[in-house]
Amino acid sequence: MLRTCGRRTRKTFKLICWMTFILLLSSVTITKSQGLPIGTNLPGKRLDVNPVFSWIAVSSDQGVEILDYDTLAVQESLTYTNAMITDLKWGSSGQMLAVAMNDRIDIWQYAVNPERLELLKTLWMSHYAQELPLGLFSIDWKPDEKQILGVYMPYVYVWDIATSELVMTYKPSPQPILSAAWSPDGNKIAMGDLTGSVTLHHLDTNQFERAHVENEPAVSSLAWEPSSGALAAGTSLGYDSDVIQLFVLREFFTTIIPIYTDSADILSLEWNATNPNFLAAGSYDGDVTIWGLNGLVPLVKIQTGQPVASVSWSPDGSTLVYVNGHEVMKHSIAIHLIPSAEA
Repeated sequence: MLRTCGRRTRKTFKLICWMTFILLLSSVTITKSQGLPIGTNLPGKRLDVNPVFSWIAVSSDQGVEILDYDTLAVQESLTYTNAMITDLKWGSSGQMLAVAMNDRIDIWQYAVNPERLELLKTLWMSHYAQELPLGLFSIDWKPDEKQILGVYMPYVYVWDIATSELVMTYKPSPQPILSAAWSPDGNKIAMGDLTGSVTLHHLDTNQFERAHVENEPAVSSLAWEPSSGALAAGTSLGYDSDVIQLFVLREFFTTIIPIYTDSADILSLEWNATNPNFLAAGSYDGDVTIWGLNGLVPLVKIQTGQPVASVSWSPDGSTLVYVNGHEVMKHSIAIHLIPSAEA
């Protein structure tokens, strides 16, 4: 008991120190990756592959670029001046793009005539919370695109897209929330906090469940598997150890499977949309790993040498796109590594 209390005290102290440090640097323009652990400010791009069309949205120093998937040529640019872009995410239809900054979320919609993205609306954080240099950590669409959530440490906010109104606020209980993700059926929201708790809100019944990850690592990223509803939690043990645990919750809070990795800080996670046995992870120490969950083994591991803030699969599941620092890269998966549907 004394050891547990001491660990929590040190983590609380660490959080306060980092927040103080970041406040001192508030005049510096920086970008942060999706779901980063507290106090980690990571320069570089963020990306997301469009689930329908052959586009990749990539953040840049000047805004957002829409790239052709095959050639990586710039098709369109969304200009932002002095903006700190922290995350971006396509909606499930491929027609809408959400761009998060430290103080707001811009919703862009694809227009047919002329063919381009047009700003639909802006959801301002300043209407609901005191602005902090930390800003929005990450965003996630509800699958039907009617709502969107934003992690604004220590809270999670949910907006209605049609009305632009704030419809839900999740407060820390008691630790700051670092990550959140919508379930594929849209009926659940998972949230991870600073000391290893993963909370699940059943929206249809308004019930809450909670599981606690061993060793109390910060839950820095979450990803739902599209078909089975399994949840992966990418974690960081911080000062305790360099070992990162990637937890896959096959049946939520019934089975917790730890995958012990040798990567430091899991910053991004994404399941393969066509094969639920494949999970991609990007880490702070520059590793891109594709896990085969049947045997809980890494099938592919790429050492990039720089923090990997975003990983995103192509819609057909054949290629993983990731960003290392300032460079967008693609890795095609060999067919023999992917079992057939009958296997």
